[in-house]
Amino acid sequence: MQGEAPSAKLSFVSVGCNCNAHAACWGINGLVAYGAHNLIALYSPQVSIIFVNFTAYPSPKDTAILHTLRGHKDRVNAVAWIKSASLDSWKVPEIELVSASSDTLLIIWKRVDESVCPSQLMDRNL
Repeated sequence: MQGEAPSAKLSFVSVGCNCNAHAACWGINGLVAYGAHNLIALYSPQVSIIFVNFTAYPSPKDTAILHTLRGHKDRVNAVAWIKSASLDSWKVPEIELVSASSDTLLIIWKRVDESVCPSQLMDRNL
């Protein structure tokens, strides 16, 4: 049909992790944040279990890269979820993440609803 725009559907996202001991962090919020070259990937490893003939199988339908955060210009070397300052911080899901990169920037990311945005940028050289 002429005049109709083609449609596209995203069906799979694959993002590799940087080879650095501090480039990944699993939060109480259930998300794994990790450096992926100059990006930060937020991965949800939640897996449902389905049973077929009394045998349990993981269903990867709930696992997904939720976000790829752009802000660094060089390799991300470290990421860490920022714990709550409350006394029962071990129960409070994190909403902030800090990342450090070879570009000398520290970025604090804040999760609001379904989006994640940089809330602070700091240059380690200043």
